[in-house]
Amino acid sequence: MSDLLTQGQRRLIVAATLVTIAITSLAGCALFDRFPRLTIPMVLTDDSGAVDVTTHPIEITDDVCNKTLECVEAYRTDQADYYRFSSREMANE
Repeated sequence: MSDLLTQGQRRLIVAATLVTIAITSLAGCALFDRFPRLTIPMVLTDDSGAVDVTTHPIEITDDVCNKTLECVEAYRTDQADYYRFSSREMANE
């Protein structure tokens, strides 16, 4: 059968196969991506068995999220303040 395919045709088949694998892999990542549904309390109360580095979380959303700082959720802990925004672009601003 290899005699029936030219070098260019074989390269095309390999390239198409690699593109198909890449698209399938990326679709799977998007399907199982939990970042869009991730909230600050989920991060602060993660039960993954990792060392808890946040103590005394207090919700401060009503106090800090306003027209000046357009966040959708905010928490303060003894270690840091955590803010969640509606998009990555808003977080970058």
